[in-house]
Amino acid sequence: MNRFAQFFGVLATIVSFAASATSSFQVVNYSVVSDKSKRDIKRAVEVVLDERVDQPTLEALANQIKNSNPMSFQRTFISWRIKGEDGGGYWAKTDFDPTLNVRFLGATVAEYNKLMTSSTPSEGEVFGSWLSNWGTDYKMVGYRKDGKIFVQSTFKDGSSGTKEFVSKKISGRSVLVDVEGSDFGEFYLVNAQGDLEFWGENGSFYTAKKSD
Repeated sequence: MNRFAQFFGVLATIVSFAASATSSFQVVNYSVVSDKSKRDIKRAVEVVLDERVDQPTLEALANQIKNSNPMSFQRTFISWRIKGEDGGGYWAKTDFDPTLNVRFLGATVAEYNKLMTSSTPSEGEVFGSWLSNWGTDYKMVGYRKDGKIFVQSTFKDGSSGTKEFVSKKISGRSVLVDVEGSDFGEFYLVNAQGDLEFWGENGSFYTAKKSD
């Protein structure tokens, strides 16, 4: 790891600039957690953002990171994650190959805001709402209706689906199991903080944070 990576790997960088989409200054906090290069052939950088930003802001940040190293590389690949989201994948990629190509792998700012404000089931008693980043970004709402338990999932493209669950005791804890069963022993557990834990044969593997 070069000195640039060692420095930014432990310090959060605060960046201020005028975003072209809003013509106003936006303070962006991020940290570079990995910065590796192979001679002048390529450079690969991993960045963690405190929050989602719009595309003009992301492009400005990508150019700033690219230009932060005085060495010229044939290709520069920058991968972005969002702080606190551990779904396993990157939120976005900004690759200079050699010109800039922006790809959003997770929900954009607009898609995220739409998810957060998506409607809850009109009938039934809601007992929890969570934002999941497992595989893709989607909002989950748990509710009870007519003595049954359901979880509605709404995805960033606006589509949604609902599954029925049953409450069972596993190791003395109340959990939610798909009424149709699971080949891998998967179930949900609402923990003391109100977050939704995903469990399988090998234990807990993901936690969806409670949303407002």
